[in-house]
Amino acid sequence: TLDDLVKQGKIRSYGLSDDTAWGITQYALLAEKHNLKPMVSIQNEYSLLRRRDDTDVAEACVLENISYLPWSPLAMGVLSGKYLNNQKRRDKVLSFRRRHAALWLPHDRKCEQSN
Repeated sequence: TLDDLVKQGKIRSYGLSDDTAWGITQYALLAEKHNLKPMVSIQNEYSLLRRRDDTDVAEACVLENISYLPWSPLAMGVLSGKYLNNQKRRDKVLSFRRRHAALWLPHDRKCEQSN
């Protein structure tokens, strides 16, 4: 188990990936209850387009003393500008927008649907 690997010295620290504030809190409670080494980090998607962790996950990290490691801070390249002026295939941008449709403002969704 994970605890055995920690006790053997094969794992010095560990964390979670793509979890919620509830998941962080539950894991911290279980680790304390079963006398396990606490996790040290969580890695979630975070960018200017995907800021869902700003409130609850950030608060859980502070309360549980967990480091936050963002992945895809450039929103899979959208914020880098590499998709501007048709330099890359347009279908990749639309694919990203379809996957993350809830992130876009209502007028952006209308624009996407009309294309």
